Amino acid sequence: MFLVLKRTVKMVNESSKKYFVNTIKEYDQIIDKKQEKLIQEKELTEVKPNQIKKEKEYINKDETYINLKIPSYIDETFFENYRKINETFNIDKEKTIQDFINKYVKEDEYTENKKYEDLKRKLNFEETYKMIGMDETEKNKYIEQNFNEQEKDIIKEFKQKYKKFDISKLKTYLDEQIDRTSPIIYVKVGSKYENYDRINPNIRTIYDDKVYTGMIIIYKSKIYDYSLGWR
Repeated sequence: MFLVLKRTVKMVNESSKKYFVNTIKEYDQIIDKKQEKLIQEKELTEVKPNQIKKEKEYINKDETYINLKIPSYIDETFFENYRKINETFNIDKEKTIQDFINKYVKEDEYTENKKYEDLKRKLNFEETYKMIGMDETEKNKYIEQNFNEQEKDIIKEFKQKYKKFDISKLKTYLDEQIDRTSPIIYVKVGSKYENYDRINPNIRTIYDDKVYTGMIIIYKSKIYDYSLGWR
């Protein structure tokens, strides 16, 4: 019985060893295949020194050309439009300003503006503080005694519009009339080197980078546009 058992164990051991060896061989074969594949991939991605040398020799250091196919985006009508724009907006600015003054500016406008300016200066802090504490009757009496006829006429104009006398509203009204009758002519231009103040003492030249060509005249809150710009 012992001999049979011993022989069986020996057979089992030999079978186990044989199985183990065969399994190891299979693993070795798999590892060899993977290693071979890795070597091939490395050779494909690796840049060889002689290849670098050949590519360096291929490049001409003196001349490098980039051959790009660039489509044509030129608008054939652009230059024609540009010429028309220049013809339209390339004006004689000095002459245009002088013609504008002759047409729109009246000689008596400075006098009209000055009367509103004078009344506003008269209604300083002291006068305003004094009149705020008065009732309607006291205000009327005070105005009658302390204001000249021109100033009274302006206050009368104001009261016809607002019905009731209010010192704060009167000051706002004066500001509006000063702007309305202002003799100042603002000339906006697109160049920092242009100045037309010499043409008339009431002209104020202003640089505006949004004006491409021509000019803009602002007079009495109205805009007279002789320009082409970025708006």
